[in-house]
Amino acid sequence: MLRRIAPTLGLVALLIPAASAQDIAKGVTLSGWVDTTSETQTNATSVLGNPMKEGPTLTNFGVGADFKVGWKANEQVSAVIDVHTASPVQGASFVLQQAYITLAPTEILTISAGTSYGPMGYYSPEPTGAFAVTNPLNARFGYGNNPTGVWATLTPNSKFNMTVLVADNIVGNAPSGAVEANRQGAGAFALDLVFTPVDEVMLNLEGATDVTGGGVDGSTTDKTSLGGANWVGFNGQYKKDALTVAGEVWFKQWQKTLNNGAADPKDFDDDKQTSAMGLVNYVLPGTPVPASVSAIGSYLTTAQEVGVNDLENDKLLKLTVALLTNPLSTDSFGLNFEVSYLKETPADSTMDSASSMLFAVEGLVQLK
Repeated sequence: MLRRIAPTLGLVALLIPAASAQDIAKGVTLSGWVDTTSETQTNATSVLGNPMKEGPTLTNFGVGADFKVGWKANEQVSAVIDVHTASPVQGASFVLQQAYITLAPTEILTISAGTSYGPMGYYSPEPTGAFAVTNPLNARFGYGNNPTGVWATLTPNSKFNMTVLVADNIVGNAPSGAVEANRQGAGAFALDLVFTPVDEVMLNLEGATDVTGGGVDGSTTDKTSLGGANWVGFNGQYKKDALTVAGEVWFKQWQKTLNNGAADPKDFDDDKQTSAMGLVNYVLPGTPVPASVSAIGSYLTTAQEVGVNDLENDKLLKLTVALLTNPLSTDSFGLNFEVSYLKETPADSTMDSASSMLFAVEGLVQLK
């Protein structure tokens, strides 16, 4: 599904996106959030966030803010502008996260143009829809970039909707860090199918392909580039009363080619990544303040080398338990806690596995 914080991500009230933003003029609304975090990790490293066998214990503080302006002329015409910024440690800059216009020529069809969260994946791209303080591995490294293009959503009934997207790039960076500018002119296509057979169940089948989705692989010496990129995924959710259960699997592939478009005779192997995620969230009854607990497990295989670190086919595992609270009994403020276990298993059987612990605290404020 297109990852505009979907209501199907239903969570304890403090993490549900604002249903009504502040009206600042006729047809204009303002909403947003401020997210502050503190993360402490043992045996930490900056490469993909995966642990080292013997590394330092590091504590990092972060802050992010997001501001959205919505405009609605009538039931047929609307628009959204979404700007995001982060702390200096995270490379502070204002980023145009989303900007698009939506037309609704009929009750069952909407057509949008601009840039928005990509169609890939289940997990929310913003903290207001998340089930923990930090992202699972499948979301952090797998969903791709915010594409710019045109998408149309057809909703013939309450049990099915379909989105078709044509954009500049969907699948995202090559595993060694592709250069964004080198994907100019690339064509990308995605199809997203959402089934809701009953009110409690959502099933989502999706796929995307980029004609030249890899860009230039700057880590290689023979100037090879990564040609086509493909992504296919499936996710589902069961939600009833206080319980939410969800899962996701996806597969990503980058095709290697030479700059002139010919196949690379030295390496016909494509770079591949697979990932899986499962989560359970339960809203606790009878607590002094609204609260829920989450248990999340995620798995990721790495693809190719990252800088000087050969991580090809290494396996990463992350297990998370989180407590999400609403201490002021208002969904405008959340105070959340997380403990995670991370493990890396090298593809080389002669190398030892490495593991670490992650402790995180988050304060989250929503502008509504």
